[in-house]
Amino acid sequence: MSERMLSILYEIDLRKLLAQCYDGASVMSGKHGGAQASISQHVTRDVPYIQYFNHQLHLVVIHVCDALPVVRRYFDIYNLLSKFLSTSSFSQHV
Repeated sequence: MSERMLSILYEIDLRKLLAQCYDGASVMSGKHGGAQASISQHVTRDVPYIQYFNHQLHLVVIHVCDALPVVRRYFDIYNLLSKFLSTSSFSQHV
């Protein structure tokens, strides 16, 4: 585990740690060498790991966009509109 992660862990009360939540990257979720395993070893008890829900949801949205062109078009238009509104003078008046 990185020194930066350890320094942050020392700043919190690990007795209150109920669970860990990361994306599915093995460096974080690995049962033997991942951050979740290191934290459980550090606190000398099992601290359950839960895969980051938003990451799973994002994968579902990508899959649906690939399967249904109308959904992809919706998100394309939404992204364009969002970018326009965030950079236009309109957003400064709202």
